[in-house]
Amino acid sequence: AICQLKWLPGGRYLIAVSADGHLRLLDTTMGGAEAAFVDCSVPLHCCEVSDKYVVAGTDVGELLLWDVRSHVSGGGGGSLDEITKLAAHPEGTPIRCLGVFEENVGVGVVGSDVTAQ
Repeated sequence: AICQLKWLPGGRYLIAVSADGHLRLLDTTMGGAEAAFVDCSVPLHCCEVSDKYVVAGTDVGELLLWDVRSHVSGGGGGSLDEITKLAAHPEGTPIRCLGVFEENVGVGVVGSDVTAQ
């Protein structure tokens, strides 16, 4: 099941976040065809995007970073090697909501226990 959809700046690409652990980069100029994907091997709930990166929140309290620049500029495919673990909630609380604060280069996180960090 898709948990969240987010547009990348420019409006051509859409990120789909799935409970099955997949992040998908969809190309809207190709009818929503999958341009790239990555299997994070853990259920995902949410994401935030920029023109270069996708940050996803997991069911086990991790923040994962996916660099989509090569895919947006013509690359393709996906592998777990493309994911970088940024941080983890110390108690493994699922991350349900993300917010990116570009001015301060930070990420706000809300877990299922409604704590904000």
